[in-house]
Amino acid sequence: MKILKNSRNYFRNFKSLLLSIAMTFVIVLNSNAQTSDQPLISFDFAKENGKIKNLNGINVGTVMPASANTDFMTQSYKDLKVPYTRLHDCHYPYPDVVDIPAIFPLFHLDADDPKNYNFKKTDDYILELLKSGTEIIYRLGVSIEHTKVKHYIHPPADYEKWAKICVNIIRHYNEGWANGFHLGIKYWEVWNEADHPKMWSGTQEQYFELYKTTVTAIKKYDPKILVGTAGLAGVNEMGPPLLDYCQKNKLPIDFFSWHDYTQHPEQIVKKALYVRELLDDYGFEETESHINEWNYWPGTWSKLSNKYYRKNLATNEMGSAKSATFIATTLINLQDLPVEQSMFYSGAWRFFGIFDSYGVPRKSFYTFKATALLLDAPNRVFSKKDSTYNNIAVIGGLSESKDQAIIMLSNYNSKEEFINIKINNLPWSNATKVEVFTIDDENNLGLSPKVQRFNSSSFVIREKLPAPVVALIKLSPLAE
Repeated sequence: MKILKNSRNYFRNFKSLLLSIAMTFVIVLNSNAQTSDQPLISFDFAKENGKIKNLNGINVGTVMPASANTDFMTQSYKDLKVPYTRLHDCHYPYPDVVDIPAIFPLFHLDADDPKNYNFKKTDDYILELLKSGTEIIYRLGVSIEHTKVKHYIHPPADYEKWAKICVNIIRHYNEGWANGFHLGIKYWEVWNEADHPKMWSGTQEQYFELYKTTVTAIKKYDPKILVGTAGLAGVNEMGPPLLDYCQKNKLPIDFFSWHDYTQHPEQIVKKALYVRELLDDYGFEETESHINEWNYWPGTWSKLSNKYYRKNLATNEMGSAKSATFIATTLINLQDLPVEQSMFYSGAWRFFGIFDSYGVPRKSFYTFKATALLLDAPNRVFSKKDSTYNNIAVIGGLSESKDQAIIMLSNYNSKEEFINIKINNLPWSNATKVEVFTIDDENNLGLSPKVQRFNSSSFVIREKLPAPVVALIKLSPLAE
């Protein structure tokens, strides 16, 4: 009788356990149930909406003096699918490369003699970058100078000679001149931030003349080379007079580059629209718009009086989830803006970089990795948001083989914590596996504990995603 009683207790407990598991399963399914008054972000995977643009370009790249770090960073960089790396400020992670004084150090020597050029270190720098699969945008000019005494940011003593040096650098990398290469670098930018006192000591008019001389020489050498103006820190001030000068002198501008550092993603949106309107107003309708420097600007930078303590806090903020979420929001916003190229500043280490000072990836790196994963599903699909979610940036895509769908979501500063995502018309009949990866204070694209299963092609995912957070949601068919 005692054995029978124990057996009954065992089966009663086992039955309770099964009931508990069943109820938990029902709760998980029902937690995604949609009521009529809940806001939605909706995706329709039967309606394609063009291609997702690869706008996750980067400045500087991964080369460091320590080769072990360089190898690790280059391999990591490859995972980001960076379309273009802009060579500006390369001097800081790796001195004496790229800049005109580094390649042609003695300006009084003959510009046509290959022996007067020092290409080797820049060759090594560029060849290492190319291992990651990126292409190059070459900034002709100098790196920023933060020192008290400025050495290289002055207008050249001879504009014609400076332009000839630029042409010979192009020849070295594109036609093999001076034991060079055939890299096919197509984008060449004339100087950087000619409106910034740490980048250009001359007047606006002196820069205009330098651009005129240089673009004329390059186009005479090869009309197919794409030449652009110096990335402007303040488009409002220097943009109109620069465009007016180029219009009156019938100078080509293949790309017009500009910069923005801010905490407000909408500021970049407004500036991108302004730049396109400005170019069109001056008759440069075919000129590409490049935002070739941008990043989050930390709020702690200006709030504290102690400079060193402030900088330490700001550095930590640059590596935070808030910074990573700002970057994700901007990368998503850029998809719908009239911008042809985007280069984040920067791909290196230190304050603005996606790696810390030891070469370890920061949270911003994982935002770029999430963007690279999104590009595995490059066919953008139609989406819409209820007004509740206006401050949340979203994008979704479908793979070419239609066996994977990916959604990227960025909650930078919305007060909403729970996000309802309606999935419509997935292109497979099997049940769907949903995996959620996040970048937040605790996670760097780590898999959430909940991997969900849905048995229809249309359903609602409900996730707790309080700001600041980036979410990457993968949807794939389960084997029957």
